[in-house]
Formats: sequence, C-alpha cells, structure tokens
Amino acid sequence: MATLERWRITVGEFGQQFDLDFSEGIIVDRVCAGVHRLCHGFIDKRDISNTHYALACGACGLRILIPKEVQTKEQILEFFTQKGFHEKGKELKVCLECEGRGWKHQTDFKEEDDWGDRRPIKRIREVTTTVDCPECEGTGILQKEAVA
Repeated sequence: MATLERWRITVGEFGQQFDLDFSEGIIVDRVCAGVHRLCHGFIDKRDISNTHYALACGACGLRILIPKEVQTKEQILEFFTQKGFHEKGKELKVCLECEGRGWKHQTDFKEEDDWGDRRPIKRIREVTTTVDCPECEGTGILQKEAVA
C-alpha cells in the first residue's frame, strides 16, 4: 500500500499555504489533492492541456499552472523556487491524524441520571470534546523544517 504524506508549501509574496498530498513522492492524481489554507478550499489537480495541469482551489478559484513533467515534491518545490514563489526549506510535513489543525475531536460516553415520571432513569449521553492531537502534540506539523 502506498504511503500518503501531506506537505505544507508556502507560495507567493503573500505567504499563501497549500497542504498537498503526495503518494510515494508523487502528487496524487485525484479531485482533492490538498487544501488551500487561506480559504480552506480543496485543491484539485486538473488536466488543462497536453502540456500542463493546474492546481485549482474550488473555493476561491486560485489556479497555478504547472508543466506535466513536474510531478514529484522536489520538482514542484524546484518549479516554485525558480519562479520566485517559494523559499527553499520552508515546506513543512503536516500531521495526517489531525489534518494540520493540531486538535481533534474525542468522543466519550457518560452515564447520567435523568428523572422521568417520579423514578430515575439511567441514560447514556455522547459527549464530544476537543483535545490536542497526540501524534503532533498539538502543533499540526510533524517536522519543523524539511530537507528539500
């Protein structure tokens, strides 16, 4: 089974961040290939011509054209660096357990008394709390600085 990794890549002068999914070092070829951190829209990898594909945000409409030869994480980072969009060494490995949020929901069941028609009834209630992700210790990032 292929291993899935998610990397946060900072692109552009305004520091827009994309969480892109890679399987065995190659960007995944599917509808949702990542998340645009600015608007929280899904990034789709779309074929737009014989020579290029686009990383397109479904929420805000941002599109980045990339040649089809550029597929691996290293090639994408090199492409962004050559265009002046990315500073090497700024990409971060994102925790897949909490999807980069740093927290996750935990569900517990509690038993409590509920007074019905003059007699107590035991009811079990589902309680959801938010806890720090144990995998990344609440940071959302598995690796502080990547080796590109």
